[in-house]
Amino acid sequence: KDVDKIIKNEEIIVNTAPAIILNKDLLQNLNKESIVIDVASNPGGVDYIEAGKLGIKTVWSLGIPSKYSPLSAAKYIKEEIDKLI
Repeated sequence: KDVDKIIKNEEIIVNTAPAIILNKDLLQNLNKESIVIDVASNPGGVDYIEAGKLGIKTVWSLGIPSKYSPLSAAKYIKEEIDKLI
């Protein structure tokens, strides 16, 4: 419920998680004047159907790192995989 209180006051929310994080419950608590920008890889992290029903402005720019900086993105992903191995 702390997230519900925090999200209510945000004007811009940027999602980077490639899983639905901004679900119906969180979107209902979001300030309707806010803008949600989703930059995660598919499937993204926003319930776009619910956001549309609620009239929340969304920008769907999935996979920005791999589109605009593929070498850097690959390098960082490789480094994280190496740490896990």
